[in-house]
Amino acid sequence: MRSLSHSWFQRLCAFLVILTGIAPLHAAEFRDLFADRETLVGDRGQVSGNNTGATVENGEPRHGGKYSRHSLWISWVAPENGLATFRLNGTGIDAVLGIYQVKSEGSEDDPPIRRLETVAENDDDGSYASCLVQFGVQAGERFEIAVDGFAGATGPLVLAWDLQAMKEIIPRVRLVSGDRAATLGETVTLAVTLGPGVTPKLHWVFNNQELEDEEELTLVIPNFQATNVGRYQVRVEVSKAKYFSDPVELQVSSEGVITALARNKPEDALDSPLSAPIPSPAPLRARLAPASLGLTGNAGGVTRGYNG
Repeated sequence: MRSLSHSWFQRLCAFLVILTGIAPLHAAEFRDLFADRETLVGDRGQVSGNNTGATVENGEPRHGGKYSRHSLWISWVAPENGLATFRLNGTGIDAVLGIYQVKSEGSEDDPPIRRLETVAENDDDGSYASCLVQFGVQAGERFEIAVDGFAGATGPLVLAWDLQAMKEIIPRVRLVSGDRAATLGETVTLAVTLGPGVTPKLHWVFNNQELEDEEELTLVIPNFQATNVGRYQVRVEVSKAKYFSDPVELQVSSEGVITALARNKPEDALDSPLSAPIPSPAPLRARLAPASLGLTGNAGGVTRGYNG
């Protein structure tokens, strides 16, 4: 039997559309503008795009905690209760990922993009180019997904998702505070919030090692020392589902400025408000911290940021 030519196949599809009135399915694609976003369906899949030429809109959040430059948008509706996993890979670029829901509260005059509430976000998940987030979902919930390149990077991006269906409602776990610095001897408290769902088993993890007998919503470090510097997160277990909260990093500050952080990427370091002016020439500062980043004022100081 001979295979149908492309033209005959197109004619056959058109005939079926006329006969049945059912149009062929359109695979959702990334869109530049939030209002134009399309919706993914199903419990797993993959979508590709390229953020070259994409823009950023007024009121758009910082995806992955980073300034947005060339973001793309897409939505997903959870078909069942369960644990959702989203992975973003940048083909040759450093990718960032943000997952949101539109809050019902707020002024009717505020567009939806200004009413986005963060569900999960990630910049680097153990590698330069990839991101990973996991969170509990309920059937019918809608999520808004933004992908971008770090520090204005553009190129191909691949987003994959998978849903581990469960009868139970898995709560979302979020750390209350973000990365911060502390002075030596200070009492530092980390805490997580639990969303609706069954009560999970929690376990605090420090630099990928479980902390003994730390299974509460809060973690108290009574006498912060250099040995406490590093990444903290919570492992969450509900039945057969296991996942980690977004991590938070603790560093040491000699001046008590909790937002002054050492970073391994120059663009991240520029976002750290330090305490003394940089003595570099103005043209260099303008190149390092363009006005579009919203970085003004002083940018210098002293931190110790090693992480174990």
